[in-house]
Amino acid sequence: MASQKHQFIVGLVIKKIRQAGYEITAVDGKYPGLLGDKLPTPPTVLRHRPDVVGINEAGQVCIGEAKTEEDAFSKRTIEQIDDFSMLELNGFLCELTIGVPADIKTAFVSLLRSYGFISRKNINVFYVPSEIISDKTTKF
Repeated sequence: MASQKHQFIVGLVIKKIRQAGYEITAVDGKYPGLLGDKLPTPPTVLRHRPDVVGINEAGQVCIGEAKTEEDAFSKRTIEQIDDFSMLELNGFLCELTIGVPADIKTAFVSLLRSYGFISRKNINVFYVPSEIISDKTTKF
């Protein structure tokens, strides 16, 4: 089961993707305040299931991922970034939006750089200030 911190960051990823003009079509979890009725769970994409999937009017797909200090540097995360950012659907390279705690920004940028992800223009990372994702503020 996802941690409360992870769920909170997924909620922010959903907001970011919607602000970019995508309609959320699948999400792993329940977010009634953001999405109303429960949407379907995303399908497995290559090796992993994403947290969020959206599509825009042109048919471009955006995949969203939330990362915490516990999983941001895992083999799974590296595989997800590689798979999701190289995926082409509907004639477009998929956008990948990743929410990461700001406390690990320097190390996460190093990870992106070391695997060559930093140059992929379809990867969008935003960093969440620790003040809004502390254990005290993420309890539902």
